[in-house]
Amino acid sequence: MAEYMYLRGMLSIQNGDNPRTLDLILASLMPAGLHAEYQAQMEVLHQSEEVEKLFHIHPTFQDSDIWESIRDLEETFSRLPDRCIQRVLREIDNMDLAVCIYVIEQDIRKKILANISTVLANAIMEDVALCASVSEKEVAASVTKVLHTVSTLQEAGEIFVPAPENPL
Repeated sequence: MAEYMYLRGMLSIQNGDNPRTLDLILASLMPAGLHAEYQAQMEVLHQSEEVEKLFHIHPTFQDSDIWESIRDLEETFSRLPDRCIQRVLREIDNMDLAVCIYVIEQDIRKKILANISTVLANAIMEDVALCASVSEKEVAASVTKVLHTVSTLQEAGEIFVPAPENPL
């Protein structure tokens, strides 16, 4: 069975299958006792400091335009009510969301992740860990897609983005 699991894993990786789907398939092949132990270990892993360390990842980019669009994204999400964030997140691809979460500040990350299910938040944070090799071009494209989605939903009247508060 172990050899079959190795083979199944290798073939799935070569086919480009989703890692979370592969994890579920391989876990289903485990004997019940090992499966329960594996699930317990994975639960501890996701609740451990390893996941919390991902919140402190922050990239460095040379292009000031990218940083400006990232700041616009952060400012927009900081003003959005939770219901509007949830509506925006339904329209965004998970990989684009992961790239955006990778580049934004920690407090905005937590606000976004608080508006999705725990399972999806863990999956997104796993994708965030893979974003360390993402290029500036990919970041710019993802941030632009998300900002475009926000503006499209706002123009359609599906979300409301409050105006920024200007201190006097």
